[in-house]
Amino acid sequence: MNRTTKHDDSRRGFLKGSACGATALAVAGMAGATESAGATETVQPTPREVKRVPIHCPSPRRIAAAADQTVFVATGNSVQRVDPDGKVLWQSQFPRPVRCLCVDRQDLFVGVRDRVIRFDFPAGDSQPLPSLGVGCLVGDIVKQGGRLMATDVAASRLLQLELDSAERNWRGVENVDSPIHAAGRIASSSRGGLAITDPARHRVVMTDQRGSRLGVWGKRSRQIDGFQGCCNPMATVELADGSWITAEAGQVRIKRFDSSGQFLQQLAGPDSIESPAVLDREDPDLKCGVGGIDLALSSDNHLWVLHAAARELILYRMT
Repeated sequence: MNRTTKHDDSRRGFLKGSACGATALAVAGMAGATESAGATETVQPTPREVKRVPIHCPSPRRIAAAADQTVFVATGNSVQRVDPDGKVLWQSQFPRPVRCLCVDRQDLFVGVRDRVIRFDFPAGDSQPLPSLGVGCLVGDIVKQGGRLMATDVAASRLLQLELDSAERNWRGVENVDSPIHAAGRIASSSRGGLAITDPARHRVVMTDQRGSRLGVWGKRSRQIDGFQGCCNPMATVELADGSWITAEAGQVRIKRFDSSGQFLQQLAGPDSIESPAVLDREDPDLKCGVGGIDLALSSDNHLWVLHAAARELILYRMT
C-alpha cells in the first residue's frame, strides 16, 4: 500500500512500517586480467543497460539507493521511495524543495534549505538536526561513520556534525584548501576521506578525513578522457575496487576512472542517453548542480543514473 506523509519538525513516528538498509557501495567483479602474447591486458567491465524507469514527478533532483533495491528520489518538495519498476512505496512532503539526500544502514538523511532531517526507520522517528546556520544553504550530504558531512553552498564551505556528540553543532572543516563550488558534490572514499567534485574547474578533489587535499584528478577536454561543458563532472561514486564513476550533464556522459584518476572507459554517452535541448525549469530553485543528473550504487551490482530532464531512472549492471 502506498503511503504519503506530511513532514513536521515536531512530528515523529510516521515512518513506521518502512524498512530500508544501507546504501551499499559494493560492486563486484569490476576488473580482471588476461595474458596475451606474454603481456597482461586489463579487461574492463562491460556495462549493460537493464531498463529505464519513468518517474512521474516534477523536478527530480537527487537519488540514493537502499540495500533492498528500492531508490529514494528527491523531487520538488518531497522524497519518494520507489521500487525497481518506479512504483511509489512511500512519500513525505516538505515545506521547501529537497536539495539532497543520503542513506545509511538504518537512516535516511534529507537536506532542506539550512538543515537536515534524519529518519530512523526501525524506530519510525523523524528528527530535525541543528541548522547549519543563518543564511546557509545545504548543497550535499554524506554520512561517514558517526559524523555527517554537508556542503554549505551559500558560503562555499564544508561542514561536519558529530551525530553522537552531546554538543550536536555543525563545525567547519577548516583544512579544505579550496572553496566548495555551488555545484560541487561530495562522496565517501574507501580511504576514509571525501571526493569533492569541482565542476567549474572540471576536476575532482580528494581529501582525507580532516579535509586536507590528497590529490586532484580530471581535466577540461573534448577528448573522451576529459570533462566537457561549463560545469562537469556533476556527480561521482566509488566502486568496490577503488575506481570512480562520474556523471556529466548537458551532453550526458557516464565514465569510469581508476583510483588515481586515469580514464578507463565510457559507460554511456549522448548516443545512448538523449540530451534534451531544453531542461526542466518549472522549479525556480533548480540550478546548476541541484538537478540534472545523479548517481547511486545498489548492493547487487547495479548503477542507477537519474536523468532529471527526461524524468527517468536508468539502471545499469556492471558485468
